[in-house]
Amino acid sequence: MAGGGGGGAQHAGAGGAGGVINQGGLSVTAQAYSMIVGTGGAGAPSCGTPCYDGADGVASSAFGYVAVGGGGGGGADAVGHYGGSGGGGGYNIRAGGLGTFGQGWRGGTGGTAGTGGYYCGGGGGGASNPGYLNGGSAATTWAGSFAGGGGGGFCSGSGGGAGAGVGGGVGTPGGNAIANTGSGGGGGGNVGAAGGSGGSGIVIIRYLSSQ
Repeated sequence: MAGGGGGGAQHAGAGGAGGVINQGGLSVTAQAYSMIVGTGGAGAPSCGTPCYDGADGVASSAFGYVAVGGGGGGGADAVGHYGGSGGGGGYNIRAGGLGTFGQGWRGGTGGTAGTGGYYCGGGGGGASNPGYLNGGSAATTWAGSFAGGGGGGFCSGSGGGAGAGVGGGVGTPGGNAIANTGSGGGGGGNVGAAGGSGGSGIVIIRYLSSQ
């Protein structure tokens, strides 16, 4: 599982979850294996004009498989980034970023005041569902506590998926995702509010037991 993307600043899109690969049936022997656990993307700093996007999460790799880092959320009036799951788009109906096939879903589109979106940013994409205004969903596989998309900024009830950062409210920043969940950071609220950082990824190894 890769690192999650960071949230954008001001009415911003949330970070997308890092890509998830659930691979079974691998044969291992007693030796050292090289693995990389991706870090989460930084949230965008507080801003004036212009505002900024969140940073993309970093890929994780193990046993020859590469999980793509989550896409950063779009800042004010900006689109979300492509990633394992895509980052949410900023307000003014900016599109969310696309996810990677087999690893995650696209980010949500930002809203406008006229559509009841109250200048919300789109939620980050999660491992099992695309992002909406109030955040993406978590994985529904055995890794159900991970890979949630962040909550869009300046929304009512802008919670993210499992482990993800919540969206910022009036003048408040987006929340940071929990470490080693691969989840996305929350989008920043209004008045230049910063975005939250994505959570670092994780590599989980399970062995069959004779019990």
